[in-house]
Amino acid sequence: MNMVSIIIPNYNGGDLLYNCINSIYKNISIKDFEIIVVDNGSTDNSINQVKSNFQNVEIISSNSNLGYSGGCNLGATHASGKYLLFLNNDTEHSNEWIEKLVYFLDSNSKIAAVQPKILNIHNKKLFDYAGGAGGFIDKFCFPFVQGRIFHTLEEDHNQYNNPSRIFWASGAAFMIRSNIFKTLEGFDKFFFAYMEEIDFVGELKFRV
Repeated sequence: MNMVSIIIPNYNGGDLLYNCINSIYKNISIKDFEIIVVDNGSTDNSINQVKSNFQNVEIISSNSNLGYSGGCNLGATHASGKYLLFLNNDTEHSNEWIEKLVYFLDSNSKIAAVQPKILNIHNKKLFDYAGGAGGFIDKFCFPFVQGRIFHTLEEDHNQYNNPSRIFWASGAAFMIRSNIFKTLEGFDKFFFAYMEEIDFVGELKFRV
């Protein structure tokens, strides 16, 4: 069994997918991990680029676009890791952040899932997400999160460096215990893209 299965759904990711995987290899120190890319019927050259540059990456191909939820669920059925790490294909990674999540879950047996701080890829001083801020949504069903309100991004002054409870973890980057994800039968495929992680945490809180 691997310690971590990194699952990345992809649809025409182009260089974004290459940059994502390349930055993982540059910044990870643990040896017992696997990377699984689930390709949702891409028509670009992103998968050939991965095959040419990263021979150890497992490619799972779907004939149709399963969306984020379906792609992650398919990847999970092929995963051997104790922990599942779901990533967007447009993420880039800092040094040993994956190890920190592994250590936290190893040290806290009653915690099911964790996410890191997620900073804006174009300006690393600004947040994208620092975890769901509570069970609140506006009239358009937009969920409130730490680190941003709509398009207003909060600057990172280390205010979210300490571990804290969050209402939900962003699907852009979060780690969960494999046995719990599979017990809950993964994401609801009704949520093709967006809101799947918020729906999932409701199931997580209800069932675990």
